[in-house]
Amino acid sequence: MHISSAQVQHQVLEVCWGDGTSRQFPLMWLRDNCACNACLHPHTWERTFDLLAVPENLAVGSTEVTGEGALAIFWEDDQHLSVFSSDWLRGFLKEGEGGHTRPAPRLWKSDQVKRISRFAYGDIMQDEGALHAWLDALIRDGMAIVHETPHKDRQVLRIAGRIAYPRPTNFGVHFEVRSESAPINNAYTSMPLTNHTDLVNWEQAPGFQFLHCLQNEASGGDSTLVDGYCVAEAIRSRDPEAFEVLSTMPVTFRYHDEGRDLRARAPIIAFDYDGNLEQIRFNSGIFAVQSLPPESQSSLYAAYRKFAEMLQSEEFMIRFRLASGELLVIDNWRVLHGRTGFDPCTGKRHLQGCYVDRDEVLSRWRVTNKGRGLTTHT
Repeated sequence: MHISSAQVQHQVLEVCWGDGTSRQFPLMWLRDNCACNACLHPHTWERTFDLLAVPENLAVGSTEVTGEGALAIFWEDDQHLSVFSSDWLRGFLKEGEGGHTRPAPRLWKSDQVKRISRFAYGDIMQDEGALHAWLDALIRDGMAIVHETPHKDRQVLRIAGRIAYPRPTNFGVHFEVRSESAPINNAYTSMPLTNHTDLVNWEQAPGFQFLHCLQNEASGGDSTLVDGYCVAEAIRSRDPEAFEVLSTMPVTFRYHDEGRDLRARAPIIAFDYDGNLEQIRFNSGIFAVQSLPPESQSSLYAAYRKFAEMLQSEEFMIRFRLASGELLVIDNWRVLHGRTGFDPCTGKRHLQGCYVDRDEVLSRWRVTNKGRGLTTHT
């Protein structure tokens, strides 16, 4: 759709299109977002224009709609020409458009997920379309399984590298999940693990967790998953007081050993700046001793217990068994995971894992999404 007209009114340019739609753009916003090679570095794509190089009240010498339907603005103050395509400007007709896009989450319960989305390892490693479909499922559903993953040491790092560099933590660049005689984490035992999110004792917890099953021959050791966003919405509607506590009262999580003392303080349920659910911090193993007034302790534990019950309920939890060669990836800010206990005397259970930050997963999705026309939200 071509631009039909543009008119300056008091430091604002009103742009109209042929279909009758219009939007006002502040002059300073337009000048700051000029994308010519003099204002935006042609290789780094970073802004080189200095906002302070022009006066606060800009003067427009002229505007013109080009033959291609773009908008050309000649700035009188610095004798500069900026050209904006119609499509680019139309991308901002709605507030927030053109910004922090990602797929909208699809919430699920146990009866709504008959099976987790599955993708073939070879397809993901070789085909950009398959890579995008996998990332899309990870962001929308918060989980997916990659099957036919080669039975090789640290193969989990190779598939994580298809997205970005793995995120190092106090457990290393990658970690081994198996029963150990002197474990440094409850996951390195054979005991059952209630549904939880990992490393919530970090101020910036890792975004996505990768778990490659190398062996799962022991009796027990089934995996469990819960959509934390779905449970959060359920407790919001069923018990608003508990939801208020969980989403506003900061609590402390702590991991410590002889060489580390890692702590973070934040609400159990967190939102982004647009009011969307963003992160669930829930891990009873590293839930610290809370230093709160008695009345706050009571309300916290009442809400905490309610949330814990729902996270373990059959209404929300799915249970399955990972097989050798399967690699489970979950959104660690959204999907809680756990396992049933297992008997190491009946066989080996060995998984290798690593983390990739959410920023990297979202970035890779946006790059592979170019030209696909998929629906996004801010």
